[in-house]
Amino acid sequence: MSRLRSQVTLALLLAALLILPALLPTLAGGLAPTADGQVHLHRTVSAALNLRAGYLWPRWGPHLHLGYGYPIHNFYAPGVHIAGGLLVNFGVAPVTAMLLLQAVGLALYAAGAYLFVRAFLPTLPALLGAAVYAYAPFRFRELWVQGNLAQFVAMGLMPWALWALARAVRRPSPARAAGVGVAFAALILVHHPTAFLFAPFAAAYALLAPLGAEGARPRFRARSLAAGVGGLALGLALAAVFWVPALAELPHTNIAAIERGMFNVSLNFVALDELLAPSPALDRAALNPPMPHNLGTAQVVLALLGLAALHPRYGLSRRARAHVILGVAGLLVCVLMVLPAAETVWRALPLGSLVAFPWRLIGVAEVCLPPAAAASLMLLPARWRGVGLGGGAAAGLCARAGLPLPDSAVPPVRRRDASLCDCIRAGERRARHGERRRVPAALVEAPPPHDAPPDLEAYRSMGWRVAVDEDSVPAGVSLDGDDGAIVLGPGAGFTLRLRQFYFPGWRAAVDGAPVAVRPAGPAGLIALDVPASRAPRRVEAWYGGTPAQTAAALVSAAALAACIGLGAWALRRKRGAVDADAQERDHAHAGDALPARVALVLGVTILAATALNQLVVIPHTDWFRPHSDPSAPAGMQHPVHAALGGEVELLGYDLDRAEAAQGDAVTVRLYWRALRPLARNYRPFVHWDSLTGGETWANSTLEMPGSAPTTRWDPDRYVVDTHRLEIPPDAPPVVGNLTAGLFDAETGARLGEAVPLAALRVTGAWAGAGAFDEGEATTFGGAIRLLSATARREGDTVHAQLCWQADAPVPVNYTVFLHVLDAGGARVGQGDRPPRGGDYPTRLWLPGQAIPDAATIPLDREAEGPLTLAVGLYDPATVTRLEARAADGARRQDDAVLVPVAEP
Repeated sequence: MSRLRSQVTLALLLAALLILPALLPTLAGGLAPTADGQVHLHRTVSAALNLRAGYLWPRWGPHLHLGYGYPIHNFYAPGVHIAGGLLVNFGVAPVTAMLLLQAVGLALYAAGAYLFVRAFLPTLPALLGAAVYAYAPFRFRELWVQGNLAQFVAMGLMPWALWALARAVRRPSPARAAGVGVAFAALILVHHPTAFLFAPFAAAYALLAPLGAEGARPRFRARSLAAGVGGLALGLALAAVFWVPALAELPHTNIAAIERGMFNVSLNFVALDELLAPSPALDRAALNPPMPHNLGTAQVVLALLGLAALHPRYGLSRRARAHVILGVAGLLVCVLMVLPAAETVWRALPLGSLVAFPWRLIGVAEVCLPPAAAASLMLLPARWRGVGLGGGAAAGLCARAGLPLPDSAVPPVRRRDASLCDCIRAGERRARHGERRRVPAALVEAPPPHDAPPDLEAYRSMGWRVAVDEDSVPAGVSLDGDDGAIVLGPGAGFTLRLRQFYFPGWRAAVDGAPVAVRPAGPAGLIALDVPASRAPRRVEAWYGGTPAQTAAALVSAAALAACIGLGAWALRRKRGAVDADAQERDHAHAGDALPARVALVLGVTILAATALNQLVVIPHTDWFRPHSDPSAPAGMQHPVHAALGGEVELLGYDLDRAEAAQGDAVTVRLYWRALRPLARNYRPFVHWDSLTGGETWANSTLEMPGSAPTTRWDPDRYVVDTHRLEIPPDAPPVVGNLTAGLFDAETGARLGEAVPLAALRVTGAWAGAGAFDEGEATTFGGAIRLLSATARREGDTVHAQLCWQADAPVPVNYTVFLHVLDAGGARVGQGDRPPRGGDYPTRLWLPGQAIPDAATIPLDREAEGPLTLAVGLYDPATVTRLEARAADGARRQDDAVLVPVAEP
């Protein structure tokens, strides 16, 4: 028994050690300037403020959203921020707290994956599964690019939840069901979108895994099912303190705004080629080197090899085969759900739009990979599995395309401290960029930002405070503060407004007596009535919560008490359960023991790789970390080198296609570089415009270029800015210009002129073209047909509706002549111009395409009697009309089609 425990401990230590090459660079640097890193630093310090003020479950941040308050902790699972807030309140610098939590997340990955895979496969394959999961590419995209701390830690918790489920299903008991509940609740409380996506897979596992038990009786399978499903239900009860109020109070927020901008589900799918793409080496000349949303080449190859191990000759148990099959099935579901074709499914899912990013499912896909990838080691004879593990682990490490791992892919924020004031400044910038998804619904018109210095300094002591809207205090009434309370001088009664958004749960009292609060004005600020008094009046305001929050907390408390009771009961029975546990273990067969020699070689290899990375590769080499010329990024397809306002240069761009169908998306990747340090934040855009520039048919505008605020740009590095340009289904099927540029995030003023990139053709049906009787069409120059033409008069103008079609490529850009003739044949109006006003020249027409063309012709003078519109084409260079022939081949007079003008 003691030998077995030492074997398990040794294997678990090796699994945790696997992550060391990634762990040390994380701890050695500062906080990387990722897309969301500063936001989570902000929320961590905000949680610390709430905890210090006695709000043990933080919900409302009074300093958030320009100092008007924000219920972020009520709707974004605060578990990881509470952990960070506790560290901050114990004296750990906020940035250091964030780094420690990242390190914890990294440690969770390998150990959790090992324990999960070890539940159905021997030790060596389980170690391979740990390496595959720990070094999945999406992990490092989250760490170095996205920076979502909560999501990063949550992905480390998923294999632990599966391990708890595997144990509960393998040998069901109330205590193990409680373990499932604790693991699942932890996942919900750390990052609820990950839990939302993981829940269906966990439920499917709980329902199907009991079927994989060999020789199990129906009664045992029923107990396994109850332990798994019951544990998940217990986890929901434990996490009710978060999700019940979050759902109940969602109607009180502006959550509909999530459908706008970058949070729209339709903008965040991933193409199959990107999912299967290899991970590129990261260019150190890039401020934000692009990392694809990919599964990892090594991970996918090992999983495919693992499918071969399902053959009976390789000796997998029925339980192991079931896990491999379930894992691959889960992987396929995840892949299908992140492809653009799944948009209809996401729209139909309850709360599906709140996930915002379907690519989050890649994190779930990665936890489905280890069973099959680990099983690939079973293809080797037992004596070669140690060697295979070393090679497989190396492949898992190299899936990151940088072994040893590169140093910080982006320059880190090396400052080890960040005060609440610093975080408020970051929050103000984000609020000005439109972070309004969860602001209270009472807000109709956003209030102006405050003067920063006095408000910020008031928070330096980390006090929970509510400021007064001083404009609501009558003249002659003094205003003072005392330990967080508001002291008003004597005077008449009036309505006091607080500089906080109204939201359910706010309470107020005047001189100790409760008073009602309500939203006031278009900004939805808290308002309360202060009675008249000849003495000073003391006003207190606090966030007291709602009935839904109280009920949910009671449910969670009851579930926690049940878990503690089940754990205590299990401890009392532990001695009697030892023999049963011994019978349960797969470790009984001798071939599963971890050879000391293999353990030693693996441990030394990991330590040597870590030392090589830290002491040689990072400080002295460019291995695995190319460094291109910042003015000419490696791999950039089309150089441009256009300067905008003397501040930013558009170096060039990549375009994934020059032709797209209506409803498709086109990927445009821009390469920017600051010409000098920038004092303002700019937002990027990519437009698909008409050739004349008069209309924009498609637009991609981001909050910041490449998730990197321009005030942080380094002139010695370039910035990669990827846009997914959605072509509307009703867009005209023409050729238009792609243009790109920047504009000021606060004023909206463009920085310089928009830069033309390339022509983009859109194909498809043209709305309004209709079907025409080609028997009556007139042909011009033997290549262009006028399918239909109508005209009607409205006052002193004639409106024409034409429809053209080219039978063959047209070599010249012809001009349409439109002459209005009176009854005597005299010209009374003329409107010559290119087809469609120049937005679609004839040289770009596709053969067989029907092209509607509307025109308005002003009349030169009063014209009586019936009017006729003469229509034709001519070469603008020679002013020579194209020969016009009717359907029977006869040439039309004056090479024109005469169209009667309908009178009103």
